[in-house]
Amino acid sequence: MLQKKVIFAVFSCFQFSLCALQLPFSHECNLSPTIDAIVQIQRHRYIPNFDAEVCIITTAVSTLGHTHPNVVPLLSSKNPVSFATHNHIKRMLLRKYANLVLLDATGWEQFPVKLLMKQFNENPCHFIDARFIVLVTRSCFVNDRPTIVKLFVQHGIVNYAIVPMPSNSTEPVHNISLYTENQFSRAKIYVPMNDLDHLQRLYANKLLNLHRYHIRIGVFSDFPYIILPKHGAYHAGGLISHFFNDVGRKKLNLSYVFQIIDDEEVEASFNAASFREHFQHEIDLREMGGMCMLCPVDTGRDFLTHLLKPFSYGIWIVLGAVYLVCQFLQHRYPAIFCYDLTLLTFFGGGGVEYRQAFAFRIALLILAMLLFFLSEAYNTKIISLMSLSKFYERPETMFEFRATDFRIVLESPRPLLLGDLYPKVLNPRETARLRRKLGIRLYRHYCTIIACGDAWLIALSEFEADSFPMYVLREKAIEATQSMQFAKNSPIAGTMKRYFGLYCDTGLWQRQKDRHNLILEGLSLMRETFSEVIFYYEDLQCVWILVVVGWLISMIVFVGEVVWCRMHKSKQKPCRAVVLCGDALPHKVS
Repeated sequence: MLQKKVIFAVFSCFQFSLCALQLPFSHECNLSPTIDAIVQIQRHRYIPNFDAEVCIITTAVSTLGHTHPNVVPLLSSKNPVSFATHNHIKRMLLRKYANLVLLDATGWEQFPVKLLMKQFNENPCHFIDARFIVLVTRSCFVNDRPTIVKLFVQHGIVNYAIVPMPSNSTEPVHNISLYTENQFSRAKIYVPMNDLDHLQRLYANKLLNLHRYHIRIGVFSDFPYIILPKHGAYHAGGLISHFFNDVGRKKLNLSYVFQIIDDEEVEASFNAASFREHFQHEIDLREMGGMCMLCPVDTGRDFLTHLLKPFSYGIWIVLGAVYLVCQFLQHRYPAIFCYDLTLLTFFGGGGVEYRQAFAFRIALLILAMLLFFLSEAYNTKIISLMSLSKFYERPETMFEFRATDFRIVLESPRPLLLGDLYPKVLNPRETARLRRKLGIRLYRHYCTIIACGDAWLIALSEFEADSFPMYVLREKAIEATQSMQFAKNSPIAGTMKRYFGLYCDTGLWQRQKDRHNLILEGLSLMRETFSEVIFYYEDLQCVWILVVVGWLISMIVFVGEVVWCRMHKSKQKPCRAVVLCGDALPHKVS
């Protein structure tokens, strides 16, 4: 019996010496081999920071240094280790996050939830997909295990193992099991502490099957990314919808629903990213987007000025000089130029041309050629007035837009976002008054800023009953990156980001985008086809003005001529005629 006690004492001393010297341990050594085996588990190839970087979170009442003093030196000897601090990290000066966290909650009979929640929210030291090793007391493991699981679920942490601490470094651990839980499948996993070959079961990839994990995605209309039907956002289409259907529903077994972005908190949002000090969880869509300026086509033009003054001042001077030359030739050579050249050019006549003098025919030919060129130029002017693309001058860049008197109507303008465009925005009270008065016809007179895809759809659409022509400026009013942001504590953010990269690299994203771009091309071709065969009254307005102006001029000349003739006749003295009767003459002669 004494011999057995001596052998046991020698073995215990030898075991303690091995722990102190940080040498390989046998299966009977309780905690250090387990921690070292968890650190050495091969990580998934898609998780950032492949090499383990350890962050140790401890408390003031920790007993780890007394019961297992070799754990921290073991981690420090093989991996870079940092200790979490309670001091708030200054913005933009964040430390490098760790992918393995040793959470020391020893010394607590109840799990310190509030203390750790403050640590995770204000000063985290880990990635959202980091591995957690949670050291707790036996009583805490038995009584507060659901509380620990709930804390990790709230913070989106799926890779964790809860370790009930042995009372000392020499206690046998064959009856102690580590615990983890799959929040998606509700599976509870236990692994004995001394079973070092199966510890990877604690950190299996729990995101391969989400078991209909449900999220809400906040969106707004933005073609071709989000296409909202009239009956709501539940059956939204577009590129984002295709991505979540192909990857989320079919690949990861994810359940999701789209809803209009409002004040209600959502698990993911499109193009509504907010800045966070930690866990930004933002996925860039690898392409630029933004907001475009949609303006009405200004059809109110001054046709009369262009029609009555078709030539420049230089041409008018030439015409005046030609008229003076014609008058000079008629007065200087009346025998040769016996007809009025001006009237003859416009109205013809003058006898047989080839019987006239040679000089007269040369002058008449020159006037006919001049009349031909001027009349063709005038006809071209009328055609250009009928062509919208040539006649309507409209701004195409933001520099040109700022120089115009266009005003902008927006539901909720943001000065910081609009910049120097904000002075052109109508105030909300005026916008509400005009909307009540004009309705949709408000956009006949004012511009607006909306998503570029929707702007092009509206500009090319010809299906509305009260449609009116609108166009989109070539330059974006607000340029930004297209992004999708997940919630701060979203457990699937890293997985969705990885699958989005694969979705783009395989060409599926571009294929879906090309299919939606065909819609715009079809609308553009349809608009061009209809514009070739359909004429509006405004297209022929210049012709009607020309006809009416001609009638008015003719009427004025006619009335003026009648008035002049009557005034001329009234100035002449009336002639008195004396009529003598035939029978009076013989009587007078006799």
